[in-house]
Amino acid sequence: MSDTPLYDFLKTYRASEISRFHMPGHKGAFPPLLQEDLCSLDITEIQGADSLFECSGILREAERNAEKLYHSVRTLYSAGGSTLCIQTMLSLVRPRGKKIILARNSHKAAINAMALLGLEPVWLHPQKLDDSVFPGIITPKQVRNALQRHPDAAAVYLTSPDYFGILCDIRGIKAECEHLGVPLLVDNAHGAHLCVCDGKHPIRQGADLCCDSAHKTLPALTGAALLHINNPELLAGAKETMSLFGSTSPSYLIMLSTELAIRWLSTEGKTAFEQLRNRVSRIEDLFVQRGFATPSAYLRDDTRIVLDTLHGGYYGEEFAVRLRNAGMEPEFISQGAVVLLTSPFNREEDFHKLEAFAACLPKRQPIFNPVADFSAPVQVMSIRQAVLSSYELIPLEQAEGRTCADARISCPPGVPVVMPGEVIDKKSKNILKMYGINNIKVVK
Repeated sequence: MSDTPLYDFLKTYRASEISRFHMPGHKGAFPPLLQEDLCSLDITEIQGADSLFECSGILREAERNAEKLYHSVRTLYSAGGSTLCIQTMLSLVRPRGKKIILARNSHKAAINAMALLGLEPVWLHPQKLDDSVFPGIITPKQVRNALQRHPDAAAVYLTSPDYFGILCDIRGIKAECEHLGVPLLVDNAHGAHLCVCDGKHPIRQGADLCCDSAHKTLPALTGAALLHINNPELLAGAKETMSLFGSTSPSYLIMLSTELAIRWLSTEGKTAFEQLRNRVSRIEDLFVQRGFATPSAYLRDDTRIVLDTLHGGYYGEEFAVRLRNAGMEPEFISQGAVVLLTSPFNREEDFHKLEAFAACLPKRQPIFNPVADFSAPVQVMSIRQAVLSSYELIPLEQAEGRTCADARISCPPGVPVVMPGEVIDKKSKNILKMYGINNIKVVK
């Protein structure tokens, strides 16, 4: 047994030359980082190095550079990923009330933050525009109706783009929020690059608060993120609020990688992502010719390759096995979908390998995809109560009538069938069973 199993795995993976169609966006090859002895740059808050949560020197200057690029009132660095930004966003609107109009496809980080803060969700279920496996979007009309039913809502919280790159109509939703003076919060973790992509970034479309995971699509180290504030009324105390959740020892290497990524995006990003979109489009066309479907019915971030594999006659796991056998590692696999995250730092050989794979893939008949009803089960306990309660892991077959204690189970990906505090009924049990879920956490 190795005494350095993690180090051994990472060295083996690096040596394998596998094409990285997964995050982080640097793909292991961002020159400004590779040229540095990183350990020699790994410091703490020494004199002159500033301090992230009280920054007034070099870190504040770095944040100002990000503000210029994203056109925000204020941008805060995070070395704790978008999770830290999400906790901060929800905390900043907490004084306005406990009720949050929340997209059902929100990341688990938002659900956990809701539990910690004692917030109450008003669920919005994504609406599908086609018969694909993709979960759909939240519409301005849904937000309008929810705000009319809940005028005491503290905020509206959406995920855009989602894991499949599907974008909501942020500008239209913001217009609905403005009628009642309700702030719009957007989890844009997968869209840090959208500031150079035809005005698709949520801040340019009016979002009040927005978080970006720089490491997902930009050449930054894992954990690099940005919190954008576009509403001066939500600015007071933002740094102090972030410090409630963040480490007192934020990584200077992560912050350094953020700064270098921002500089690269400011100078080379627009051209690089335009070229990437053209390359991705050609590759997706090859898969469409083999019968696969893409989220073509939706406004989307078209820098990632997203495939409904059932339309092409493949279950996701088999497709992923074929990819790996061909020397490629995907970002995400489900029963019926595969996500390949590309970036300008993928090698030319990565794209050639994927094109050859698509061209040689045997063509098959589509696999029928039953459409499940994802209406929410009955809620009998708050998210906070359920998450903080004692729980037990039990077989799914024994779970009917029990109260869910976790939100890990999701179907389609990103749309949980049951949330903490909801009762697992026969319908939700059958859906979970259909997607291969055998065990689940329930409140004792």
